[in-house]
Amino acid sequence: VGRLVPLVGEPRLLVAGSAVAAAASVMIPEASTLRAMLALLAVLALGHGVLGPSLSALLTRLVDERDVGGVLGIQQALGSLARVAGPFAAQLAWGGLGPRWPYLLAAAAYAGAFAAAAAIAWRGVRSVGRVGEA
Repeated sequence: VGRLVPLVGEPRLLVAGSAVAAAASVMIPEASTLRAMLALLAVLALGHGVLGPSLSALLTRLVDERDVGGVLGIQQALGSLARVAGPFAAQLAWGGLGPRWPYLLAAAAYAGAFAAAAAIAWRGVRSVGRVGEA
């Protein structure tokens, strides 16, 4: 990811990573073979692997230098909360709505990340410098 940032910037990597992860999440329930499922899980991991580091890097550039530690701490805390609550929510969705729904709900979450990332990219936030710097 680090080598891609100078070429396209964190906002575009956020857009790409969230789009790839959302698409894979939608397709996972349609996988009819183990090979297809494993391939889609690899694509999901790739999308999320681009999304996560890009988000952390962009957050450090969007906040005042004095607030970076606190903002990254909040990001990590929310990520931990999601990793605890997510499996419970997925189980409820699977049991209450069916086996496709955990993946579709994950796709919806990635789509939300995509929308936020696209808005940031559209505003023209660059990967160089902090907000407000020349």
